[in-house]
Parts: sequence; C-alpha cells; structure tokens
Amino acid sequence: MRSTLVLNSMFDNLLDITKLEAGVVIINSIPTEINLVLDTIRHEFEWLANQKNLKLMIHKCEHIVFTDTELLKTILRNLVSNAIRYTEQGEIRLICHQ
Repeated sequence: MRSTLVLNSMFDNLLDITKLEAGVVIINSIPTEINLVLDTIRHEFEWLANQKNLKLMIHKCEHIVFTDTELLKTILRNLVSNAIRYTEQGEIRLICHQ
C-alpha cells in the first residue's frame, strides 16, 4: 500500500514539475515549519531506502520559512527519490541550514 501511495505521489510530482516548467502553477506561499515537511519526506521514503540497505538521515531543522509547502515537498521528493535510486550503498543525508 505504501509503495502505491509513494508511486502515485511521484507521478503527481512529475505532473507538477511539468506544470511548473510550463508556467501554469500558482504558488501559494505560507509560513511553513521545515520539520513538518522533513518528517513527511522521512515517512514516505525511509522504507524505500531500507529496501536498498541505505540509511536515510534527515536532520531536524527548527526554521520556519515562507514557501509553497506542497511545491517544496515536490522538490524534496524528487531529490530524495533520485538519491535513493542512484545510491548503491551507504547513506543519504538531507540537511537544512539557514
């Protein structure tokens, strides 16, 4: 079930990226706690990393940013998905700095 949800999310992300490139995405920026976004990414991808015997390390980040939360999640999903796909061994780290 989780695989299906993540795969569906990745297809949605691909469509969103296409819309972004076409200039038809409406950006809805709001104050966003980065930790909430990072927790979502961890929840969605940790199991996939474990399937490849990779360690997914997502560091806590206490910052609040003004961003489109869903668009940020889309970008991070794409980044982490690619990192897992192209990493053969070891770990993947996602770190936030101001």
